[in-house]
Amino acid sequence: MPVNLDLPADDRDVGTPDPPEDVNRLIRAAAALATAHNAHETATTTALAGKVGTSDPRLTDARTPTAHKHVQADVTDLPGITIDTTVGTRVFVGSGSSQVMVHGSTGQREVLSWLDPAWEPVFSGTPSCWVWRNGEIVSVAVRVKVAEDASILGQSRGGYARLLNLESGFRPVANASVGAFWFYGAMADVTTAASVSYLSVRAPSGVWGVGDIVAFTVTYPVGASWPTTLPGTPA
Repeated sequence: MPVNLDLPADDRDVGTPDPPEDVNRLIRAAAALATAHNAHETATTTALAGKVGTSDPRLTDARTPTAHKHVQADVTDLPGITIDTTVGTRVFVGSGSSQVMVHGSTGQREVLSWLDPAWEPVFSGTPSCWVWRNGEIVSVAVRVKVAEDASILGQSRGGYARLLNLESGFRPVANASVGAFWFYGAMADVTTAASVSYLSVRAPSGVWGVGDIVAFTVTYPVGASWPTTLPGTPA
């Protein structure tokens, strides 16, 4: 018996099929992106509220106070700064017991008078001994020779020969070697091993002879307060 496949119109309407899962994911992602964008736009609008636009006249119309300068006396709570030029140049910050020296320099001084009598300038009448102090560091430069009537003539170079007397304010912290130099092809030593009040030199071999030249520059930490007077003359 034949089967009648004609269905009523109402029965033939099966509705719209569900979209594939990939489409659903795209729909959800678009919805999330729209939500995030709206939130960001709201936050940006809030952050820019009251801000000046690039065409705002206040950006080019200077208002009081305009750019200006003040002298130090007008500024409160500023640490006191003192410049002392009585003995070299020193700069202090603070006051009273809290005052600290932040810079100090004697400048380079020629101190031929510090030279021990056993030594003399390499060239007569020319500077041969210099000293300068910067903060807590002292530098000494020497270029001298053994004098003709030196008391060290014939003495072993291995012993300490006093060379330069050091005034207060320029003496090292302790007795020690403070440097070295080349002496006729061998390494020689500059030391304060005997006393911090003078520099001595010694060499590896031989004896001191007339005209032996000693030349060096040494630097060492100072072990004394600032000098009360400047030695010698400006170099």
